[in-house]
Amino acid sequence: MNKVLSAILLLVGLIHILPITGAFGMQQLSNLYALDKLSASAELLMRHRAILLSLIGLILIMSAFLQALQVSALILAMISVSSFLLLWFLMEAPNAKLSVVAIVDAFALVLLLIASGFYWRLHSTIH
Repeated sequence: MNKVLSAILLLVGLIHILPITGAFGMQQLSNLYALDKLSASAELLMRHRAILLSLIGLILIMSAFLQALQVSALILAMISVSSFLLLWFLMEAPNAKLSVVAIVDAFALVLLLIASGFYWRLHSTIH
């Protein structure tokens, strides 16, 4: 069960790290999200977002090996994917690439819920 938990944390960590390419400029952001030309401020915010997502990914990957980080990593990642899914759901006519991001985040959320169940089973005093 512990190996499954670690594998899920690694996988969801990789999912969060993949958008790091967006930190390198507008062309990469366009490839990831099919964004039209952004203002310099919006581009800066999107590039910063790519870095923050990667930090969440690194924390998830570290938590696969450091049990002390697991609860925080699970909560952080669930907030990350849930907030994107909520914002995507509320958006009028999201583009196809954003819809792919939503599908990947929904998959990640399911994995995080499974990982949370494994964590609870491993560390619960009630069996």
